[in-house]
Amino acid sequence: MRMPCLPVRPAADAALALTGACARGPAALAPLPLRADSVATTAVADGVRLHRLRFAAGPQVAHVLEVDRAACWTLRAHKTGDGAVGRAGALALARALAAAGADVAGGVNADFFLFAPPGVPQGAHVADGLVVAGPAARPVLALDSAGGVFMGELRAEGEVRAGAATLPLDAWNRGSARGVALFDRAWGERTDSLPGRVLVRLRLLGDARAASLAGVVEAVDSGSVAVLADGVAVLAAGAAAPAS
Repeated sequence: MRMPCLPVRPAADAALALTGACARGPAALAPLPLRADSVATTAVADGVRLHRLRFAAGPQVAHVLEVDRAACWTLRAHKTGDGAVGRAGALALARALAAAGADVAGGVNADFFLFAPPGVPQGAHVADGLVVAGPAARPVLALDSAGGVFMGELRAEGEVRAGAATLPLDAWNRGSARGVALFDRAWGERTDSLPGRVLVRLRLLGDARAASLAGVVEAVDSGSVAVLADGVAVLAAGAAAPAS
């Protein structure tokens, strides 16, 4: 896999890190044809090379991180904080991964972020199979469970059933002013502070990762923030959500 690598900026909410996932075999990187006024190549690790391309017009400089995925390198989405809220620079995020024992060969800023709530990615953020910040109308770069690369938009689609009533669910771990959103513990300790909502706290029954969730209503409140915990989810109907 050959992917672009942007210079690290000091402020970011999340990063894509290149980490080692297994015992590496021999690297097999063939010469990469790069056209520029000058090219400087650095071997970062076995199976990883960083190319610095300089163009006189502009002037411009581009960075390309070349990766032999057969050498067991993989992309990993990572952010600071316990959930969707929180900001840290990409360099700090990479250092935190390395301090936790990960073999890190590179990293890049992954997304823009919101200021309210602070540090929430503007696009979807899924880490280790958990939806931390849900889909938005923005394209994503992702790896599936088989290691395949996906580029495109993700969508949150579902419905809420209570007796004979059915209401569409249009957001997951992301506030929706005109619809109903589901928040779970992967988002963090509290829902975001979108005002004028009806909040329904559910005690989940069964596997929280199942395609269909069942829960018992523990509380119904009108406010802006609800507490989240393991085994607990909150349905948040926005101020302009359809009546039911």
